[in-house]
Amino acid sequence: MRVDFKYLITITITLCFCISKQALSQDTIYLQNPSFEAYHYNGFYQRLDIWRDLVVVPNSPPTIHGSEGIMYKVTHEASDKKHFVGMVTRYDSTWEGITQLLDTPLKKDFTYSFEIDLCTSLEMKSATRRTTDEANISKSSSIVLEDFHHGAIIRLQGSHSRNGANEVLYKSIRIEHEDWRRYSFEFTSQGDYDIFIIEVFYDMERAGLQFLNANILLDNCGPIIQQH
Repeated sequence: MRVDFKYLITITITLCFCISKQALSQDTIYLQNPSFEAYHYNGFYQRLDIWRDLVVVPNSPPTIHGSEGIMYKVTHEASDKKHFVGMVTRYDSTWEGITQLLDTPLKKDFTYSFEIDLCTSLEMKSATRRTTDEANISKSSSIVLEDFHHGAIIRLQGSHSRNGANEVLYKSIRIEHEDWRRYSFEFTSQGDYDIFIIEVFYDMERAGLQFLNANILLDNCGPIIQQH
C-alpha cells in the first residue's frame, strides 16, 4: 500500500490548527459590547446594551459619553470608536459599576489577565442628592453642581448568578491622570463565577474612610485571557 505523505501532513497540520484554535477559544473570554458603542434609552437615561448597571436608586446610572455632546463638563473623546463610560463615587457612600454575564465562566484557581483604557476628568461636575434637596427646600430654580475631581480606583469582582456570592478579584492603583492609558490587570479567581463586575470605588489607602466625589472614565475592554 502506498502512503500519501503530503495528505498525511496536510491532515496533521489541519488537526493541530483546529485543536490550538479550540484551546485558544476556551482560554479567552470575550466581553460583548466592549467599547460601549451599543446602548438604548430607558426613560430619561441611556443604558448600555448587554451590560447591566450597578446603581443605588434614586442616583443616576453610569453615564455614556460621546453621544449627546459634552455632559457633566467632561470634554474627552473616546479612546476607541465613539463612546465611553463614566462612573463615579459619591460623598454619600454610593458608587457605580457595570456587570456582564459571561459566556464562559471564570474558573476556580485559574489566573486571568484583563486590559482596559482608563483616565479621569478633573473638570467633571454634577448635581447630587444633597444639592438637589437644597434646591427643593429653598425653592430655587437652579441646582448647584459639585466637583467630582478626586481620584478613585477600579475594582473587579466575580459573582455567581445562582447564589450571588461575590469576590474582589483586583483593585487598581488610584486613577488620577486625564490622558487615556492602557491598564493590564492580572488576578486569580478563588471560585467559579459567571458574572464579571467592573466598578469605581473609593481609594481607602489614600483617603481613609472619607467618601469623596470622584470619577473614572472607561473604554475599550479587552478579553479576559486565561494565563498558563
